[in-house]
Amino acid sequence: MRELREFAKQFLGRLWIRLHGFDVRGDLPAGAGDVRDLVTGVVRSTSLDLRTKVRRALVARLPELEAVS
Repeated sequence: MRELREFAKQFLGRLWIRLHGFDVRGDLPAGAGDVRDLVTGVVRSTSLDLRTKVRRALVARLPELEAVS
């Protein structure tokens, strides 16, 4: 559950930033396709960042994990 909250927090933060960019430029998504692309992009970037974080944590513990096996 903690992981889901972390993902949601990062997702909403990124979404807010992108929506704020639209507001600053005085621009709005043109239609449903643009909104879908916006949300898909935010999900993708959030997922990639979290995957990188997990990978770094595993690499950092690799010597410890190898010692156990």
